[in-house]
Amino acid sequence: MLEVVKVVKSFYGLRALDSVNLKVEKGSMVGLIGPNGSGKTTLFNVISGVYKPDEGEIYLNGEKIAGLTPHEICGKGLGRSFQQPRLFKEMTVLENIMVSARSQKGESLSKALTRSWLEEEARLAKKAFSILKFLQLERLAFNPASNISAGQARLLEIAKVLMGDPQIALLDEPTGGVAPRLSEKIFDYIRKINREFGVTFLIIEHKLGVLFDYVDYVYLMDRGKIVLEGKPEEVAKSSTALEVYLGG
Repeated sequence: MLEVVKVVKSFYGLRALDSVNLKVEKGSMVGLIGPNGSGKTTLFNVISGVYKPDEGEIYLNGEKIAGLTPHEICGKGLGRSFQQPRLFKEMTVLENIMVSARSQKGESLSKALTRSWLEEEARLAKKAFSILKFLQLERLAFNPASNISAGQARLLEIAKVLMGDPQIALLDEPTGGVAPRLSEKIFDYIRKINREFGVTFLIIEHKLGVLFDYVDYVYLMDRGKIVLEGKPEEVAKSSTALEVYLGG
């Protein structure tokens, strides 16, 4: 579904991504790990169109997407979350999800003025409620997003991604800042989304003990390069992984 081929990205002469190759098969859950500064989030930014690669190609379902804008890539079925939840804090939890739907009629001035978007708003609200119910957040629907816990904010980020009907979702530290027990609950939801909705996942995560219990395959990055890949149990036993994390 997703293929990254020899992607290079530099900032002020420093190679943040150095000829990165990566594949994500349809229906899989893949982990992307590595120490801070290894290039993981930069790779997400290049894949999702925040940055354009200096070299290399990126394919989504066989179609080149390198150089497209973020909203164009989103329109082709790729969603993402961020290290820090990007919420509209003065809006309700429900409203935060609704604004994440793609190609809304209210985005058109003519349709907004004629109020032809009202029927769509009702449909989007119904869809957003179903996502909240799936994630067991429906009781928070009318709470301001500023008035929810860190774990609930992480789930809200996932809900926003789901509202965009992605074929593949890039999750950047979906359990950042939450307790280990809640981290497992969040990954339970991710796996359920993967199995019931068919969403493919590429996940950056530092809690390796949790991640390795859920993903099918793992890529390890260090200094802008993929230095190791394999099944979770293989990566966990690798001396290369140990050296990377210990700075060897």
